[in-house]
Amino acid sequence: MPGSSDRWAGFKDTAAIGREVVEELRSRVGVSACLFLPLANGAQDLSGVVAASDEIPPGELVVGAARMSSQTVRDLGTPEHYLAQPHKTVDFDRQFGRERLEGLATYNEFWRPCRIERQVVGFMGTAEDPLGAVCMARRARDRAFTLAEARVLERLRRGAERALARLRREAAVTTGVGAMLAALETGLPVSCALFDAGGRLLWISRQALTRFESEAPRIGRARILFEGCAEYETWRRAAMEAARDRSQDAAAPLMRVEAPGGTRPVCVRRLFPPLGVPLVLVSALPSARDATTAPNPADLGPYRLTQREAEVAVLAARGFSVLNVAAQLAIAESTVRTHVKNAYRKMQVSNRAELTARVIGAVVGLTGSGGGTGGGLGAGPDGPPDRD
Repeated sequence: MPGSSDRWAGFKDTAAIGREVVEELRSRVGVSACLFLPLANGAQDLSGVVAASDEIPPGELVVGAARMSSQTVRDLGTPEHYLAQPHKTVDFDRQFGRERLEGLATYNEFWRPCRIERQVVGFMGTAEDPLGAVCMARRARDRAFTLAEARVLERLRRGAERALARLRREAAVTTGVGAMLAALETGLPVSCALFDAGGRLLWISRQALTRFESEAPRIGRARILFEGCAEYETWRRAAMEAARDRSQDAAAPLMRVEAPGGTRPVCVRRLFPPLGVPLVLVSALPSARDATTAPNPADLGPYRLTQREAEVAVLAARGFSVLNVAAQLAIAESTVRTHVKNAYRKMQVSNRAELTARVIGAVVGLTGSGGGTGGGLGAGPDGPPDRD
């Protein structure tokens, strides 16, 4: 059998780590339910959570844990609290005592209905950087967990902790997309989120998180976004639909507006980073604005671009190559490069990713630090833009 370090090094995503932990707990310890809950700073969805239960469907256990997370923290303490202790694996029967546990809202509203009245939890990470938790549970009528069984969970907790820490180090988004996200976050107050093709949340802006604040329960520092948050679920579905859409030229990533279910419209854009799999960026659009399927060159007025520079900038931001832009506008490739160079200078950006951030800002009615205020207002403060 390979060593522990080799074993955990082979996992490529959090859900795979969770399945390994859950399967081993069920086979080696014998539990009525178990839950693997990775945590991210800021916000995350439930795609990496893995659960098993003899009593209720695992999905219900996961959603129940998310819904009750804020109450659980109030009753039992934050992950950061336990991660600051010498021992990160906690038997709540021994920690709190049966009588006290049975008086808690978490016990009566969540644990008892799900038949998970006896719980041992292993917390992963550090107080400064929580990575998640592993929980094994039994019914109240079952025997208490032994110290030997708690040690099994502790060994799994340590291995999963190493694997999660490695995945977090490797999870930096590819350079081009990372630069765009950094530009969005620092230069534009845009509500947007990045998803993979399966609808898994990879990144979310602070502004978007503020939108979902009231509907996203908190576990320590993490905000949990799930189907209970209607607008977020609309974003996730729109991302998955865009990822499945094969009708568009791969060189021209999709940009369209979706407004299913009467929620606010969003701009959905496919991204094709140099490395890795296609991604989807979803951005909120103001509900009062009749947005079109692509940014209008007129929206870039505050940057004082010429009409042709604006057209080239919009196509470049949509993902068209120089060759495709030239074909679309019936101009020479060298002319396209000249217009792009001028657009970079006037919009105060240095690469395609930052240009995309500026254009997305124009779509949602904002401009970055390089322009004026109120994208789509036409001319800049010093007069009308230059013309060809």
